[in-house]
Amino acid sequence: MRTHATATIIDFPARPPADRLAAALAKLSAAMTEQREAVASWRAALGDLAVTSQAIGHDLSDLQHSLTKLGQTVATLHDDATATIDWADATLACGVAPRH
Repeated sequence: MRTHATATIIDFPARPPADRLAAALAKLSAAMTEQREAVASWRAALGDLAVTSQAIGHDLSDLQHSLTKLGQTVATLHDDATATIDWADATLACGVAPRH
């Protein structure tokens, strides 16, 4: 113990270097465990994202196919409607009264 004027300063025992090293290693080990868990979770999330993206891709492909078929159906109906209008115009131009 050292004395200075009227105050007494007490030296606190310092940790031995081995204790400090053990504590640092324990903290490092805990951090590495957390890091491994985080990486495993991240990889699982990437796997889920890949599955979801693939499912969306299939759904979009199905939607494109359905829209293509719908477009063809609408085009056919448009052609039929245009032919009907042309027939009606031609019939009226000849002076034939439409049947009810």
